[in-house]
Amino acid sequence: MRKQDQIAPMEWINELFGRFTNIYKTRWTENNPTALIEAATKYEWAKSLYGLSYEQIKATIDLCGKTEGWPPDPPEFRQLALNPYPGRTHHDAYKPFPPCKLLEKPRNKKVGEAAIANIKKILANVIRK
Repeated sequence: MRKQDQIAPMEWINELFGRFTNIYKTRWTENNPTALIEAATKYEWAKSLYGLSYEQIKATIDLCGKTEGWPPDPPEFRQLALNPYPGRTHHDAYKPFPPCKLLEKPRNKKVGEAAIANIKKILANVIRK
């Protein structure tokens, strides 16, 4: 490694590789068939992710774990870390909704419809004022 190279901490990259191995299985490991290739690949990832925070990297790994398909390459991962909600502005305002807050099944359609009707009634009164 040359002195002028700026890289993300290798501990972070090792964690990323471990998580991606668990998430993507052979879709990830087949790209790094030998220890030498894996070391070179880790170095390229470390260069590409320099400047990102640990929190950005961890959140992006978590986001990748929720999707199907192939693992991202370093530029795709970096872009996703910088803008996890493409097409939306103010992406910090958009947070994933925790599943523990969702209504339990079975849901009662009549109760939901009554609640919506009540909300509409309240809003109609507010708009009239």
